Parts: sequence; C-alpha cells; structure tokens
Amino acid sequence: MRMTPLFLFSTLFSGCIEPVQKPLSQAAQSEVTPQILEDVGSLVILPTLERFVSTADGLRTRLEALESAPTDDDLILDAQAQWIASAAIWQQLELMQIGPAGSSLSVLGGQDIRDEIYSWPTVNPCLVDQKTAEGLWSSDSYFTDNTVNAYGLDALEHLLFAELDTVCPSQVPPVSDGAWQALGPVGVSQQRVAFAKFLLNGLTAQVTTLQSAWSEDGDNFGVLMQGEQENSPYASRDDALYAIYYSLFYLETMTKDRKLAVPLGLKDCSTDCSDQVESHLSQSSTNAIQSNLIGFKTLFSGADGMGFDDLLSDLGHADLAEDILADTDAAIAFAEQFEQPLSDAIVNQPEQVMEFYDHIGVITDQLKGDLATVLMMDVPAEAAGDND
Repeated sequence: MRMTPLFLFSTLFSGCIEPVQKPLSQAAQSEVTPQILEDVGSLVILPTLERFVSTADGLRTRLEALESAPTDDDLILDAQAQWIASAAIWQQLELMQIGPAGSSLSVLGGQDIRDEIYSWPTVNPCLVDQKTAEGLWSSDSYFTDNTVNAYGLDALEHLLFAELDTVCPSQVPPVSDGAWQALGPVGVSQQRVAFAKFLLNGLTAQVTTLQSAWSEDGDNFGVLMQGEQENSPYASRDDALYAIYYSLFYLETMTKDRKLAVPLGLKDCSTDCSDQVESHLSQSSTNAIQSNLIGFKTLFSGADGMGFDDLLSDLGHADLAEDILADTDAAIAFAEQFEQPLSDAIVNQPEQVMEFYDHIGVITDQLKGDLATVLMMDVPAEAAGDND
C-alpha cells in the first residue's frame, strides 16, 4: 500500500494513542477538488472503458469470421487492424491505473486488474506458443492456473501477428516434442484463432469487473474517492488527489523511460536495443505512445469534467495548466509525423525518436517540477531520481 508524507497517520506506539490525521493540503481544500474526484470515474475512466469494450466487441466479430477461414489474408489483416484499434484505447487506460486497475502492492485500492488485461513488459511469447500447441485452454480455471504472461492483450498480439514458426527454442516443447510440426501451418492458424477467442473472452470479463468497480450500480469506487467513507482506501481527499497525480507518472516511468529510453539505448540497454520496443509485432509502438499521451491529457483535464487544469486555475496557476496541455498536444502531433515503425525509426532516424523523447520529457519535467511545487505534492519514488 502506497503511503504519502502529506497525509500519513501518526504511528501508533500503543493502543492508547489515537491516530491524528494531517490537515488537508491547499489543493485538497480547493472548491473544485470534490468535483475532480467525482468526475474521474464517471467522465474519464468509465467512458474510456466503454470505448475499449466497443473495439473489443469488434475484434470478437472479426475473430469469429476468421475462425471459418483462418488462413484468409484479408480476414487476418482485418483482425489485426481491430487489435491495433483496441490496443490504442487500452493504452489510454494505462494512464488511469487508479484504484482497482492498479497494483495491489503500490496503489491504494489496487486489485491488479490492469495486469490481467495487459501485462507488458511481462510477456512470454514462447509460453503462448506452448499453450497454443497444447490446446488445453478451454477451462474455467485457465486464468487462475496460469500467470499473466499466458493471456491478455499482449498474448493476443502474438497470436494475431506472429510468424507461423514458433519462437520457442528447439530444446523445449512444442519443438522438442514435435507438437508444432504436427499441427502444420493450417493447424497453427486454427489453434491460434480459437485460443485468441478464448483469451478475448477472459480479457473482456476483467474489463467488465473494472466497469462494475467504478459503476454507480456496482461498487461505485468514485464515491470512495472522496475519502469520507469508512470502507474507502483513501484517508482523505489528499490521498485521492495523489492517486490521480501518481497515475499520471506512467508517462514518465513507462512511456518515456521504458518505451523510448530503453530501445534508444539511453537506459538499461546499450547495444541493439531497437527490438525492445513495445508492440513490435504489430508495429504499433508509436500508436501506443500517442495513445498514452491522449490518456494523460484526458486524465489531467478531466475530459468533459473537472481536472487538474481546473485545480491549477483555481489556485492561480492557469498558465501552468495551459503549458502542460499545449506541450501534450505538441507531443501528440509529433507522433503523427512518424512514417515508419518505431523500431525502424530508432535505427534509421534516431534523431527523430530523440526529439519525440524530448517532447515527452518537457511534459514530465513539468509533472515533477512546477506541478509538484504548486500542488505541494511529493513525486513518486520511482520517478524522483530521474533527472532526464
């Protein structure tokens, strides 16, 4: 459970000492803050989930068509295009790992649902091939019996975009036992489509769980954001504001540092790093980053409701809100200039990718600099030491 300094309860040294809660910060006392906390679920997260469900339903329709002709090139391309469309919406939700979607180890109210839907960079394409060859996935316990790298959007990408040859080495199944060769090209295609349908059903079930968690007719997590209910994971509005603020840091720790810095060789990789890009099979890495930026803007602005931009305006810093939104729009527009996959651009036009990296760095510098100062918020530990 993540705890932050502004609103930690005092340590209890004995049962006789009552906890003393810190006073609310200036940001939490703003008259717009209750509306921000109310709108984040109903006007930001739930509408984006609904758009994802719509694209996932479209993918299911295309997989059903592909099932009858699994080697039809046009049907394959159609299904691939729909996966890219679905993944683009999910990449917006990557910036919204608040409450149930977040990690149970680091997010207040986290239930690890994000990893159940999309676990990158925790992936194992060989494991997906092994499950494909086994053909034993049709079980109610599949998702509890297996780890997250055996299902989810990343596994679906492998099933839809991978070459017909398995990525597994010769010393392990399905190569060592001859199972892959026995399937043959048509058999592999048939198994992959059937497996993809099964995984998509499991994925959408998790999305339904997430929708229910935020829905007024379900667990109504948005009400818990106010930090006033006994069963709320948030001790105060400060906690809830931090939940939104920390979620925005995906743009720093994942988009900038993992999706760009690593394949550029700037971090945790020094040679031949271009294959470290996200979504390399679908060649949609740039789309993913652009969608991250859109998700950042949606969460920061509150979409059609109140957001951090309104909070900054209320605190007398509308200029900072305008700068952050303008810089985000500039980065989104820059993503559209790429004419080749990100992995190719890193090799052929590294200066363009570096400029993209710098565009995002401008935003994240504001996130941990001016924004943190104005709101008097602490930067999460994983981003505090990054001065790029």
